[in-house]
Amino acid sequence: MSSIDQDSESGRKADRYFGGIVALLALAFVVFAVPSISDEWLTATGSQYYTVGPGLMPTIAGLATMAFALISVLTPGQTNHLAGLAEPGAKRQVFLLIVLGFAYIAGLSLVGFLLATPVMLFIFLYGFGIRNWIVLPCVAVLAPLAIHLFFFYIFNLELPVGDYGISLR
Repeated sequence: MSSIDQDSESGRKADRYFGGIVALLALAFVVFAVPSISDEWLTATGSQYYTVGPGLMPTIAGLATMAFALISVLTPGQTNHLAGLAEPGAKRQVFLLIVLGFAYIAGLSLVGFLLATPVMLFIFLYGFGIRNWIVLPCVAVLAPLAIHLFFFYIFNLELPVGDYGISLR
């Protein structure tokens, strides 16, 4: 067996192991952590107007994580996607994107979701190598708008508006 075949096989094993561990953690989260969320909201004033409780989004997130992890187990990748971290400057780029994530969270209270998210998403996409100048601004603007509308009309929730932010209300 050549070294390329061995690298490919070890990458598939790593995908399966990692996917399996993440799937088990997601299952544990849905089974043990989500039920521990308090049901006090049921007795709050106006609770009769709410159709979903605080456990819905964590349940959806846990089940989606488990589904993607199982996909990783069942269809492991053919190449090592983390090999790019060995390139010069890659670790610095990842560090800067992590710092951007923290800056985004801090900026939400100041400028709000609809202003902070397109900027953050544009920088993230560019940082991860998307250079299509049609896709980049379209995704950066339309995805946050769609998320905002989804939360506003489906869940009847207002995402952070911020001190200088805007809202579609």
